[in-house]
Amino acid sequence: MKKVLSLVLSALFLCSFATTNVFADNNTSTKEGPYIEARYSDFSMVFATLHLKDNGFYEISGGAASYKDILIEVTVTLEACGSDGVYRPVDGFEWNGSGYASALTSATRDLPGGSYRTHTYAKCSLNGTVLESVNAYSDVVFVPY
Repeated sequence: MKKVLSLVLSALFLCSFATTNVFADNNTSTKEGPYIEARYSDFSMVFATLHLKDNGFYEISGGAASYKDILIEVTVTLEACGSDGVYRPVDGFEWNGSGYASALTSATRDLPGGSYRTHTYAKCSLNGTVLESVNAYSDVVFVPY
């Protein structure tokens, strides 16, 4: 069982270093042809990060911002990779933040060995009506056992 778990974790660790090359087409877009749409309609940015600090602890953070003066609410959750390869929220590792035009929340924690990522769920609203909601994920971080 330990060998299987070691093999699965090793594969996940190696997959986290895989990269993809993307090249832009050199064509000029016109009104009649293809065009690029904004990714978000009300958010200017949404992010999720997970990184090792100098003291050996991990910083978990997430947030969102808008160019508009609207209410933004974020929920940041740490997710761990299960033995089946599916990421699930870690109990007790959820933080909330809210504000007008931007919201941010972060925490610093010691993590046991495994593969983790941060999940940020952000929504913006005006007068109680939700305008947009977005999910963002950090890169996967492997914490040594």
